Amino acid sequence: MFLQILFLIIFLVAFYNVYWKRKGLPPGPLPLPLIGNGLALKNHNGEKAILSWMAKYGNIFTIWLGENPVVLIFNVKTMNETFIKDGETFAGRPKGSSKHNGEHRLGIGGTDGPFWKEQRRFALHILRNFGLGKNMMQEKVLHEVTDLIEHVREQVNAKEEKIDMMAIIDICVGSIINSLTFGYSFDKKNPESFLKLKALATQTVKNFIDIKWKLCQWNITIMKHIPPFDKVYERVKETETTIDAIFNEKIANHKKKIDFEADEEPRDYAEAFLRHQYKLDKDGTKDHNYSDKQLVDSILDIWIAGQETTSSFLAWLVLYMMEYPEIQEKAHTELDKHVGSDRLVTLDDKPNLNYVNAIVAETLRASMQSSINVPHRLMKDAVIEGYHIPEDTLVTYQMQQLFNNDDQFPEAKKFKPERFLDSNGKFFWPFELMPFGIGKRACLGEGLAKLEMYLFAANILNQFKVFHLKNFKAPLTKIIDHATHPIPFKTYVKNRF
Repeated sequence: MFLQILFLIIFLVAFYNVYWKRKGLPPGPLPLPLIGNGLALKNHNGEKAILSWMAKYGNIFTIWLGENPVVLIFNVKTMNETFIKDGETFAGRPKGSSKHNGEHRLGIGGTDGPFWKEQRRFALHILRNFGLGKNMMQEKVLHEVTDLIEHVREQVNAKEEKIDMMAIIDICVGSIINSLTFGYSFDKKNPESFLKLKALATQTVKNFIDIKWKLCQWNITIMKHIPPFDKVYERVKETETTIDAIFNEKIANHKKKIDFEADEEPRDYAEAFLRHQYKLDKDGTKDHNYSDKQLVDSILDIWIAGQETTSSFLAWLVLYMMEYPEIQEKAHTELDKHVGSDRLVTLDDKPNLNYVNAIVAETLRASMQSSINVPHRLMKDAVIEGYHIPEDTLVTYQMQQLFNNDDQFPEAKKFKPERFLDSNGKFFWPFELMPFGIGKRACLGEGLAKLEMYLFAANILNQFKVFHLKNFKAPLTKIIDHATHPIPFKTYVKNRF
């Protein structure tokens, strides 16, 4: 009798996992109970697994993250018809993301519905007021570009032959985000506060994608007492408690300095948020969404989205220029023709620097690689390539494989900025290059990121020549975490002026 019951249980579990829960979804690899396809995706093997599944199942298939199906789309036409033409349907985020204390995570990136629309609209309004894409924001970025130039030149003039460009870029980009959110840059000579905040932001993302933490969120009250989930819980708790304390202290200091009765323009995102919060409270608006908790989570979202990705991009740009000196030389020729001195390159120069813009675009394409994009949740039932996908299913498009597809980008394995120049040598940005996402959930900070990437890239190339070390060639190996970055490397640098 016992064996019969056991076989019945095994049969029901197998039937559910092999057939029932996958019924109606696009085909895909067989998931294991509870962990789904997690084993195939862990330890940075995701890219290899995705490519093998693409070869087997085509341009649309389903994988499982735990017990959650994720439909992956690789076809440009389908991406356009779904995420752009039917953007509202695909604008959701996964349910159930919570903190160690069971509270739902707020912010902008992980929320959806009316709350998300309100907060995104507010954030965009503030960024536009700060002059995103205009002179005010350009001045903030160029301040950090100048710091970078001075820091590197100081080491070059001191005959340093191994310069850590990655570290210098990292803190300068972090200073832009901190200036935008809290109104000040980091101390470049004492970077401890920056390094601590960056490590916490990085750990936050690692916690978010940890399959054990996702399982723990099934019932945190119970799971936090069961090994090995107890250690995962303690790690998440420590990370969240520490970062909340840092941001809450910054917010408290901000409140002390702001004259809320004065009609003054806010100097940073936190002040803009707090002034709006004060106005709502003063007007007697009840149950509004502008709490200190929302400010903490929003700033963390801005930090995660804006720091690591831009910093990693610029590290890749330096590395690609070291690897391809002939491309670097073409950029120098263009800069000499249109800039011709050691002055700062600005947005006014952008229309003339077609090849530099092409290098930026090609670096974005070539360096982009990770397992799975952030999933979207269907806000209602949808039909995708004939498959009837139910509401709340997770769906995402895969930029990485698109960027490495010869059909979209011929000779995709080669680093070729010329692919973004037309027959007249003019730079163009094709639809297929979508590193900031598409549709309603496209990156909130796309304008700032493009501004940073262009101004840093153009000025680094104008000021310096970068080379591999004399006795060591840095590899082009990709380390895939929440952002793709190269193995840490040092650079041999020469002044151009």
